[in-house]
Amino acid sequence: MVAFAASPSIFSFSGGVNSSDVEYGCGGVCHQGQSAAIVEMWTPALQVAPGAVVQVTVNVTGAEASESFLGVMIVGGLVAADSHPSNFGWTIVLDPSGVTSYNYFQLASYSGQASLTWTLSAPSTEGASELYAREMHGGGAAYATDCISPLRFSVKQANADFGDPEPEPCVPSIDVECPCEGEPVNGQVMIQARINSTNQIAYTLMVVDGQVIDNKTSGPYTWTIDTTAFSDGQHVVRIIAVDADGDASVAEITLIVDNIDEGAAMKAWIATMVAGSLGIVAFAAVLILICVVLAARNNGGAL
Repeated sequence: MVAFAASPSIFSFSGGVNSSDVEYGCGGVCHQGQSAAIVEMWTPALQVAPGAVVQVTVNVTGAEASESFLGVMIVGGLVAADSHPSNFGWTIVLDPSGVTSYNYFQLASYSGQASLTWTLSAPSTEGASELYAREMHGGGAAYATDCISPLRFSVKQANADFGDPEPEPCVPSIDVECPCEGEPVNGQVMIQARINSTNQIAYTLMVVDGQVIDNKTSGPYTWTIDTTAFSDGQHVVRIIAVDADGDASVAEITLIVDNIDEGAAMKAWIATMVAGSLGIVAFAAVLILICVVLAARNNGGAL
């Protein structure tokens, strides 16, 4: 486990409204007051393989007593622009909401202590990479402070020479067995995953387009989704598994929702049935008319 304490000495100048993707500068100069809050960052290991899933926790304690809301962001550098983690190769899988994937998360209320965790995928290329955190809060005034001691990651393959590395965490393995990558789907479709882990699985999320559909705490890891609730086209399905030690993995597939053909076939069937029904009604009407005419003739021509 690795933790870095903050050394709050930089006057910050960013603002933020609701959880969103923002740069360090946030497009404004409102948070100029130096906050008394302490910001710390934590991650299970600083040695990660390219593309590995990483959890980063930001702990905030203390602040000005008159302020209530709290915003926390993680960035790749303390610069006014181009500081979003994606600019440094990181992909945010989930933010502290467990639903969206923003680098800035805002709490509506704050009582002096908060612990917020992001799940990210490490850069796909080897090398050194840093992540910083900053907190912002306001009300009557706007304050901020930064954790200027970043998490300094070494991104390398597991068999590379790290010198005296920290042990690699035994992360869960995920295999999405069905459907296949890029498979066209319609109607009800089953998502099935096989998850193996040396540690007990704490929970597993099934996420579609950044929205958590279900949270399972035990197997079997299968989900049935109604594709008619989604627009036709590409949709990203992620399966995220987190074990009892907090180590996480993510598997991702893209599905092609295509309910247009199914809907067209249904409409054609309905049209055929309607046309057939009208034909039967018309035929019955003709038979009735013939019967009436014959009856009239037998009665001397009176209808």
